Amino acid sequence: AQTLPTTTQQTNQSQAVTPFYTPEPSLRGANGIQTQLSYASGSAAMAAACSSLSQNIADVVGQDGAAPLTSLQIHFIQNMIHETLEEFRTACHQDILNLQVEMIRQFYIQLTEIHGLIEKYSVNESLVEEIERLREENRQLKANY
Repeated sequence: AQTLPTTTQQTNQSQAVTPFYTPEPSLRGANGIQTQLSYASGSAAMAAACSSLSQNIADVVGQDGAAPLTSLQIHFIQNMIHETLEEFRTACHQDILNLQVEMIRQFYIQLTEIHGLIEKYSVNESLVEEIERLREENRQLKANY
């Protein structure tokens, strides 16, 4: 007579699968999922999040007397999550690059407009010299006549 494994046995079997990367304990939330992703850690952080998430999925699926997930199924879920997160990261990165390019373009437009306004409203040295010369000439003419 074969007996079905208990929930505790299923959990232990699911936990036997080692994750790709384990995040630092200080970065884990209460539920074991990494709560902070740093840009520098890149794929290592995503792999840790994928691993924790797929482990949680495996635990939930394995409850209620259902057969536990095989390592192939867990690996498939991990790969799906990893690919989805990688696509999301790539899309976010592209959006940030586009935003930076747009900001640079706007700054350049602003720079050229400011230069134009400075030239338009700044005091022209040659005109100031001409005005001073004409004032001096007016004084001389008033003195002579």
